[in-house]
Amino acid sequence: MKKPALTACQKCGKKIPPHTVCTHCGFYKGKVVLNVMEDLDKKEKKKIEKEMKSQEEESPKKGVLDWKKLSKK
Repeated sequence: MKKPALTACQKCGKKIPPHTVCTHCGFYKGKVVLNVMEDLDKKEKKKIEKEMKSQEEESPKKGVLDWKKLSKK
């Protein structure tokens, strides 16, 4: 058996099968498709929001220039 091909979600970074909606954040191709937050209780919402915020801070946006990286030339 082969390992399933997984890609990283563009929004949250979780591993998902290609061409599918992320079940963790509900995004597909940069758009909200599922509102996964409405079915969660307060603790779960806070936990997921915290994870998503940390993922966004870790991975810089594409096309954004970072002065630290540019100064290392």
